[in-house]
Amino acid sequence: MSKIVGYTSKNMPKWPFVLIGIILLCWLILYLLITSYDENNKPVILTTSTTLGASTTTTTNIVTTTLQSVYVPSEIADITVEQIVFAKAIEERGPVGNFKKMKKDEVGRVYCYTTINCSIIPQEVRHVWIDPNGNQIADIYLTISSQPGYTYSYITLSEPLLGKWQVQVKDFADTTLAKSNFTISE
Repeated sequence: MSKIVGYTSKNMPKWPFVLIGIILLCWLILYLLITSYDENNKPVILTTSTTLGASTTTTTNIVTTTLQSVYVPSEIADITVEQIVFAKAIEERGPVGNFKKMKKDEVGRVYCYTTINCSIIPQEVRHVWIDPNGNQIADIYLTISSQPGYTYSYITLSEPLLGKWQVQVKDFADTTLAKSNFTISE
């Protein structure tokens, strides 16, 4: 007669395996969050120089991708431009040295500071700079990420053209929301 040897399994607890699986899943999620955060939130600095005749314009724009922009028509997002101010500087998030007219020898960097309200944020608007000859000098994209939205752009004019300059505030669909002028004279 043959002897049959059997094996009886013990009831091992399953919680250590579940705990190890949860820890590995948490590490994977944390790794994905950290790597996507580092790649997606590096600021991009864009610098553009335009030369028209004797006038040179330099535009610098820092673009961050911390918020994803929502592109909604300005009628639905209820975008309104409350204020457009031209200034010689921006200090502590506000315009300094506001002007509507400026002499040619005083010109250097010109800031356009806007206060914008919209019902849906984040929202993207543009500052379109136009010289006295009607040429577009700069088209700067800005993201409104709070209410009210305070934002600005600037151009540097080494030898500015005399006359009436204009900045148009537009939405992503190229609708002009507001515009304002400043004059450079002798």
